[in-house]
Amino acid sequence: MEKEELVQGDTASAATDPGICTLSENSILKLYHATGEKRYLKWLSYISRALPQFVSLTERRIRILDGRLLQPGYMNERVQASDWEGKETVGGFLYGDNWPDVSMMLNYVEILGIHVNVKEKKLWCFDHITAKWQDEEKKSLMIKNPDSLCGEGKGSGG
Repeated sequence: MEKEELVQGDTASAATDPGICTLSENSILKLYHATGEKRYLKWLSYISRALPQFVSLTERRIRILDGRLLQPGYMNERVQASDWEGKETVGGFLYGDNWPDVSMMLNYVEILGIHVNVKEKKLWCFDHITAKWQDEEKKSLMIKNPDSLCGEGKGSGG
C-alpha cells in the first residue's frame, strides 16, 4: 500500500483514512463524468483498491497498535501513515469498527469493477483486476485477476 493511495484525513498528524467519511466514493466518479479529468478515475481506483486491504479477515487478522487483533470483518478509520506518534506506530491501526464499513459497502454497491465507455472505446478498472479490449467491434473484453484472492466482478457499459 502506497501512502498516495490513502485519503489524507488529518493534515496536522498526517493520519490517513481508508475511504471517504460520510460521502460515497461515487461522488468521485460523478466528478469524472462532469469534468472528463482522468485524475478522478485514478483517485477512485486508489481508494477502491485500498479499502479491502484494511478489512481484518479470518485468514488475515490485522494487529493493531496495542497488539490486539481486529475482529474479522472490522476495519478502522485511522491508518497511521506517519510517525507523529512514534516510528513504531507507522502502518498501525486503532481498535474499533466505525464508518469505513459503510464506505466499503457503498464502494462495493456503487463502484463497478470495470467502467466501460463503449462510445469512446475506453475502460477503467477499479477492482483488483485488469481488463483490455479483446474485440472492440464485438465489444468484448479480456479480464484477468492477478490477485491470489477469488472474487466476483461487476461491470457496466455505456
